[in-house]
Amino acid sequence: MDTLPQCTAKSKQSGTRCRNFTVKGKAVCWIHGGKSTGPITAKGRDKIRKLKLKHGLYSQDAIDEQKQFRKLLLNAKETLEKISDQMNS
Repeated sequence: MDTLPQCTAKSKQSGTRCRNFTVKGKAVCWIHGGKSTGPITAKGRDKIRKLKLKHGLYSQDAIDEQKQFRKLLLNAKETLEKISDQMNS
């Protein structure tokens, strides 16, 4: 019985490790979610994806928006430099 894998979950209060055996093919026991199959439908997966999103600063949409903003700023800076050069000459 000592060779069976133990649950990897830890108690929040005491910090001790759970002593139950794991569900076959999982890292945790049935109490700590070993029997869970996770989201099955596309709607369920979308819901989980939205719940996991904390702020979206590093999402692909935010990164694309930042790149577009940098290009706009660079174009504005180049335009201002051209105008300044034309006024000085």
